[in-house]
Amino acid sequence: MNIAPVAAGDDAPLLVELRRRLEATDDPAERCALNVRCALYLVRTNRLAEAGAVPAEVRSNWAGREDLRVFVWLWILEGVLALYRDSLTNGRPRLLQAQAAAVAAGWRAEAELASAWLAHLAYVDGDYQAMVEGLRDASLGTAALDETKARSTLTLACALQWFGEDAAAQTWFGYAREAARSTGDRAGIMAATANRLMLKLSDNWLSFCFGETLRHEPGPLREELLGILGYEELSGSASLQEQNEVAALRLDVIQGDHESALALASAMHVALQRHSGPALATAAVVHTWLLSRKADAPQASALLAGALHEFDASVVDDDDAASSWALLAQVAHLAQQPGEVERLKNLADDARARYRAPINAFRPALLALEAEVSGRWVRS
Repeated sequence: MNIAPVAAGDDAPLLVELRRRLEATDDPAERCALNVRCALYLVRTNRLAEAGAVPAEVRSNWAGREDLRVFVWLWILEGVLALYRDSLTNGRPRLLQAQAAAVAAGWRAEAELASAWLAHLAYVDGDYQAMVEGLRDASLGTAALDETKARSTLTLACALQWFGEDAAAQTWFGYAREAARSTGDRAGIMAATANRLMLKLSDNWLSFCFGETLRHEPGPLREELLGILGYEELSGSASLQEQNEVAALRLDVIQGDHESALALASAMHVALQRHSGPALATAAVVHTWLLSRKADAPQASALLAGALHEFDASVVDDDDAASSWALLAQVAHLAQQPGEVERLKNLADDARARYRAPINAFRPALLALEAEVSGRWVRS
């Protein structure tokens, strides 16, 4: 059940070290754990088919001689696979199962890693209380495994950026890169850069759509995106492809390169099978907004009617719904429909308020956690 090697140039040092340790041990349970840790790395570089074959092999190899530690690792992998396969958090039950079993057995490393991923899934779901509890259970700053330290640190950095705490987020993204770099976790290094970029760009996108001053300079964000694209080409990983396409689309719009943006939005619409519902919804609204820039009022009215018929706010998060409604309000203005402008602006404001409400309410608890663990990280 060994993970197949890739070309030497593609091997991250972390993966090389895990494989070295795997070859050096004869303990079947330890070999299984190390294979799963390799698979967890491959999941994060979009080698889903290779990593996804591991659970069936584990169950087959260990049938009739079930070892709880083996299955704790299996459940962690299955929980993470669910996230990367479908961008959903329905793998949470598996991770909870792994965490509970590891805690009961006194297996610190496994319990902390499951907790770190549970914190990440909670962040994705906007369940900030569960996120804080997961980060505490993951022993942020003092975790037994470097993978746990890197994952929990990145989650905290993302949450701080999402909450608008730019200075603290910058520090913790630095810690996340440091943790990944120290173990040769190339995917972790890129994740720290990519997540920071996407969150800053999300701030800018909302500000742009609502006609406000941008919070971050677009030029440096473009440079970071080019770096990420270069990494993906070099590594052969397409794990960030959709995020990068949406990021490029938004940057082109913000920087006024409407021809490039129109080409990107059209290409995303054609490649339906490569894109999720939220990405397609974003691209469709941007496509309508771009076309309306050159349309007369009757044409803009027709574009607006088509967009409103297609747009389903339930498939996107509240921040993306807010930006989409705000852009459609601008189309309504070009269509000379003041009543629609007012209605769509109200929808945009309502979605933005829903997006901000849990963030504003939970900010004190997040900052308290950051203060609690900052000294622990420095000393670790």
